[in-house]
Amino acid sequence: MPAAGHTAASAGAEDASVELYGVVCPWLVPRLAVLPSPVRGIRQVVPGCLSAPAGVVTPVFCNVLGVEALLAWERVVQQRQLTAAVAAAAAATVVAATTHRASPESSSHNPLVRPAGTSVGDAGCGAVVQEALELFRKAAMAAAACHGGYVVAVSADGGHWVLVFGAASSAVRWGLDMLDAMLGMPWPDGLLDHELTEEVYEGGALVKRGLRLRIGADRGCAMLRPVPRTGRLDYVGRPMNRAARIAAKAKAATMFVTGAVWDMARDFLERPVSASCLGLSQLKGVREQVELWALRSVSARAAPAAAIATAAGDSAETAAAAAAGADAAAVGRVGAC
Repeated sequence: MPAAGHTAASAGAEDASVELYGVVCPWLVPRLAVLPSPVRGIRQVVPGCLSAPAGVVTPVFCNVLGVEALLAWERVVQQRQLTAAVAAAAAATVVAATTHRASPESSSHNPLVRPAGTSVGDAGCGAVVQEALELFRKAAMAAAACHGGYVVAVSADGGHWVLVFGAASSAVRWGLDMLDAMLGMPWPDGLLDHELTEEVYEGGALVKRGLRLRIGADRGCAMLRPVPRTGRLDYVGRPMNRAARIAAKAKAATMFVTGAVWDMARDFLERPVSASCLGLSQLKGVREQVELWALRSVSARAAPAAAIATAAGDSAETAAAAAAGADAAAVGRVGAC
């Protein structure tokens, strides 16, 4: 029973999307590979297993740095807000009762009620981290659909992703798009107060803001196997293991790829990329050493330079020169090893 993917009735009906399954006889499944899409009359939001890449693929592992710590911090903040709200509600009740006893003749005009905004339900305990993870999920799914990626697995907390791409350049584009999206994401209020999500500038450029992603990618042959419970595909093989190790080794807000990925993708990228060769690295559980490259989008690093320089009192010409210099410096690092 292969999954046909998520579909939506209209282009703007994201909330109305449903997951469809096609039930066929096992001996007829191979024919689906040569038949047109079984989905007609509606828009496919997320590709199904029939659209998944096979053979030589580029697996990508993406982890949100410290997602467990962020969720624990959120629970502590919510508990503190709830405790403060309970204390405020109790204090307001005592004050109202005292006022009621002091002026009994006005009891008909001053009933014993709790002032608005002092109830436990008005505590305002927002799930800031969960809201941020939901924004990240929507961005990751949209970018995967844009670049032809197949989402293999997502952790329960939404902080760990596994995707597979047919082309190395598509995998790199997805990773760079996600790193750029984190810098401009409309994060909920309070998220940037944590040290794992605060804004960080380097040389007058914004390099970290919001959730920190650690992305790793490799390329090679992987085997596919269907998961009977979900109808989706799972990938196994050495490229999957290496990509997971590379993502664990990657620094915050950076994408690490192997030399095989970079060699296949470098000539097909439309954007300038800051690529730094890290040499040969030994990965845990991998016998041979692997050449790693650290990738960052140039535009994401240099774009805020003009705004920062202008805010500091410099002229527009000086600000533009600073941005151009940052671009030139980043471009100069492309391909350096």
